[in-house]
Amino acid sequence: MTARASEGPATSANEIWTATLQELANKLRREQLQTWFLRVAPVSFDGQSFVLAVPSEFHRNWILESYNAAILNSLKGVLGYTVGLQLIIDPERAALSNISVPEQTVVIPAAPRNHAPAARELPPVVAPPQLSLNPNYTFENFVVGPCNRFAFAGAMGVAENPSKAYNPLFLHGSVGLGKTHLLQGICGELLKRRPKTRILYLSCETFTNHFIGALEKGALEEFRRRYRSTDVLVVDDIHFLANKERTQEEFFHTFNAVFQEDKQIVLSSDSPAQEIPTLQDRLISRFKWGLEAEIEKPCLETRLAILQRKARTMNVQISDEIARFLAERITHNIRELEGAINRVVGFAGLERESITLDLVHRAMPELLKEQTTVVRFDDLASIVAKKYHIKIQDLQSRRRHQSIAFPRQVAMYLSRKYTKHSLEEIGAYFGGRDHTTVMYSIDKLEGLLKENNQIRETVDALVDEIGRSFPRNN
Repeated sequence: MTARASEGPATSANEIWTATLQELANKLRREQLQTWFLRVAPVSFDGQSFVLAVPSEFHRNWILESYNAAILNSLKGVLGYTVGLQLIIDPERAALSNISVPEQTVVIPAAPRNHAPAARELPPVVAPPQLSLNPNYTFENFVVGPCNRFAFAGAMGVAENPSKAYNPLFLHGSVGLGKTHLLQGICGELLKRRPKTRILYLSCETFTNHFIGALEKGALEEFRRRYRSTDVLVVDDIHFLANKERTQEEFFHTFNAVFQEDKQIVLSSDSPAQEIPTLQDRLISRFKWGLEAEIEKPCLETRLAILQRKARTMNVQISDEIARFLAERITHNIRELEGAINRVVGFAGLERESITLDLVHRAMPELLKEQTTVVRFDDLASIVAKKYHIKIQDLQSRRRHQSIAFPRQVAMYLSRKYTKHSLEEIGAYFGGRDHTTVMYSIDKLEGLLKENNQIRETVDALVDEIGRSFPRNN
């Protein structure tokens, strides 16, 4: 068959590509055609150069490396003369390809070595990365405080007794609070105790990319073998599974395979499992099989300890006054705290001065801006007690009568929302309760807020009053 370039460009390109695929079907195996040419769409042909759309750069590079000669030879067989070939990356156009891969009529044996690209075997899937740990991310260097004590204990339990203590271990918390530090601490401690332990430590994004690569290469079995034959599977930022249905499906089966072999699984996330968008219920359930531990924002004492520890590792000294100045103004993120020390030390080196409070002011002038109004436990307790016609002492008591217990739940919820205190600190203020009781109270109230309009209106009124009494600075 010979097609003429003088026909309409869209029609001729489609006809030429349909005929070219038929030529390729006589030279390649059907699995090669299905893997690499099903999502390829003809774009244009100007008589000299044939343009195809492919879904990704990886797809483009593989076709050019492995099938370029075969495509050009097939185009020549269709057109009767040699033309150029251009591949453009256009996922949307490639996905709209309506040209089916033809049935094979003749299977030609593999070409000689100098024509090998057309019959080349698919390479193995990209291997997971080699274990590479930050030497500073050890348990010894982790500053333990009320905000992270529970998570640290869980991590230590896994390192001491993998797959027996907590499986899976699911750590969650905001960015920069130490999740990655604990994950790498687990890996390092396991290798210290059991040097032959096979550990696969990677980000969820890496898992996703390897899975996509395996799909494109037709190498799922190799992918699954590598991800499921490990003693410990550690995946950072598992929230990256959000809105990735196919990857969730694959991770579900990977989780099951590793768990059923009695191997340890450790996961971290920026949010609790149930708050990861579109995460399948069966994954949420499995993530909760073991121990779920939150890493909270560090309290003042923990922030001070972190600053002093960081300063010691840099072989510098900072006064208690400087440490407190930084700790009172950088409250949400450990990375920001450590970055502040790096910045101050670097500035002192450039200025050739000792580290003083005045130097810190010059190095980080943004910290001198007026801070957001601080809301204290007593402030919130007073507002709640007044609303429900009870005493602050009632909120701090051990009494469980509904007239006291419910306002206490509201006060705990608002304390979590408006203060920088940890769950342990909130529990201690409201009658010496532990952090699990505080978590239960907050979760229960959040459920009621969704279901009960009257309760929601009351809490909204309290929120408005807190906003008027303690306005936040911009």
